[in-house]
Amino acid sequence: ILLIMGIYDDAIRAVSKMDLKILIPLGAGVLVGLILVFKVLGFLTKRYWNATMSFLLGLTLAGIVKIFPTSMNVTIFLFLGVSFLLALKFPKFFGE
Repeated sequence: ILLIMGIYDDAIRAVSKMDLKILIPLGAGVLVGLILVFKVLGFLTKRYWNATMSFLLGLTLAGIVKIFPTSMNVTIFLFLGVSFLLALKFPKFFGE
């Protein structure tokens, strides 16, 4: 996110120099962001448990592609395919 906002270098410089004028607002933003994410996830899991868990499982499984970007061979594609099929069945384990 810092890269997208164009403040990554400033944030790294502030951490290395312990510049509180930059670190305090940055830390406050991180804290507010975390609180909001937790509240939204809490709301979504209370109302839409199956869909939320399936979405989070999908994000987790899709992360495998980013973790192993150069070693995508048949075994990994097979694993991802099986994982995708299991993710489709995942909500049924909780019953509705």
